[in-house]
Amino acid sequence: MSFAVTYVVRSLTSTLATAVFLATFAVVRVLVPGRAPRYLRWFLQVRGGGFAKLGQILAMRFDLLPPAYYNELREILDRMPRVAARTIRRTIERDLRRPIAEVFRSFDDAPLASASIAQAHRAVLRGGERVVVKVMRPRIAAVLRADMVNLELACWLLQTVGVFRNRDLGRIVREIKRYTLEELDFRREAFNAQALHDRMAADDVDHYSPRPYFEVSSTRVLVLEELSGVWLADLIAAVQRGDRDQLARWAADGITPHRAARVLNRSTLEQAYRHRLFHGDPHAGNVIVMSGGTIGYIDFGIVGELDEDLALKQERLVFHLVAGELRAAYRMLLAAIELEQHRDLADFELAVTSEFSSYLLRVRSRHATPAEKSVGRVFLAVANAIRQLDLRLPAKLTRFYRAQLIVDMLAFKLYPELDPAAEFTQFWRDESQRRLRASCTGVSLTGLGAAVAAVPRVARELTDFLQFQVPRITTTYGQTISSFERGLTLGLEYLRRGALAAAAAIAASRWLGVPTRIEHIDNNWLLWAAGFALVGYGLGRIAQGMRSFD
Repeated sequence: MSFAVTYVVRSLTSTLATAVFLATFAVVRVLVPGRAPRYLRWFLQVRGGGFAKLGQILAMRFDLLPPAYYNELREILDRMPRVAARTIRRTIERDLRRPIAEVFRSFDDAPLASASIAQAHRAVLRGGERVVVKVMRPRIAAVLRADMVNLELACWLLQTVGVFRNRDLGRIVREIKRYTLEELDFRREAFNAQALHDRMAADDVDHYSPRPYFEVSSTRVLVLEELSGVWLADLIAAVQRGDRDQLARWAADGITPHRAARVLNRSTLEQAYRHRLFHGDPHAGNVIVMSGGTIGYIDFGIVGELDEDLALKQERLVFHLVAGELRAAYRMLLAAIELEQHRDLADFELAVTSEFSSYLLRVRSRHATPAEKSVGRVFLAVANAIRQLDLRLPAKLTRFYRAQLIVDMLAFKLYPELDPAAEFTQFWRDESQRRLRASCTGVSLTGLGAAVAAVPRVARELTDFLQFQVPRITTTYGQTISSFERGLTLGLEYLRRGALAAAAAIAASRWLGVPTRIEHIDNNWLLWAAGFALVGYGLGRIAQGMRSFD
């Protein structure tokens, strides 16, 4: 069927279905408002294609909808109508250009899951490797393209007549198109899975991402290593019903709720703040606890990414929040928000800092419920405040907030006593030490010029490291932080002045023609002068960081 025919048929049926839906939805919202989210989910699910994709994006953009809606819309992710097995087999053979028997030793026709774009099946490769095969739905690309065209048209009409004037609907549509195009290319998803596989294997966290089989994958067929173990959903269900016998059997294999909660939480922090590439939908059906307690992930259709600047701002926001520095946390949040113009943010600041303050009270209280300790709940409240004031969070950040909220809820169901503030503090301490070691190692292996250029970065890493080590040192030696800080910053100030004086002396001697009597300095005087100046700058940054401790 050509795209033109698909577009015409899809447009006519969608227009009629949407008109009926809007009329009935208005009645439902008035008479039984509690059922409105479910009715919206049902409509988007039945229509499929771009409608289902719209529901998925809205489920991730909780800064745009009330909680009841995005919670209901999550059901669209993996509960779509099934595709017939013969159609799936035909798609595999057509896309890989060979009979299915030449690719797989066995193929299970019963689907593991059925989502809006693809369906997943178990299989065994000819070499004996157990895999999961993700196959794209037939004609879904044409249906999605048609829906995107109509969605853009509807968005333009709504904005033209003044409906949703305060919302940038065009930006939401562009976001939907971008993510849809990404999910339609399984080769891209394979690269994402490989990147997560490599990065998880390189760190010290006990988590795992399956490797993709590129040689038997294509743009519409994705083959991934099959993971075995206990589904996180089953582990949570056993905890909730108090099934001690089952939990004991899993514990004998190294699988415990306490460990799973901590590893899952640490994995999310490691992915977002260290690797800056994270699983965007870590719900209980996408996480498996493998033998020994390793956390494994499946389904990489939704993968999030934070750029270096955004990851640093978010990381420091949480650091300041955990440390009780509310103003500093608010400034980090403000730095990440996309402001279109100067405006009065007094109400927004009050709402955000009040939520931060309430979180600190909850997280430090032994009477708080697990949900009240969730840092994801804080992100949710902040996102709602942003939505109400018509401000914006970057789409990348809202994707991470959603992932963090999901992880919090799962972790607390597994281990209600989990302390997210302590977990983040431990992560930050470990990460600051790792970054400092990496920076110092990198400097020691480079030449003088590269080492000098690296001084500001090393200074920043050393400042982060000292933010944890100074309280430990002062506790050990029975000193107060303030007195230790004064002594250390005074010493740093003298060193800074000495470095700057050395830079000035080298430059002056060259200008006056007076040799320094040190041949390698005379030959590279400009580099040495710049080096001492940068050392002075770096020491000043360290001293500034020390003064900000209190």
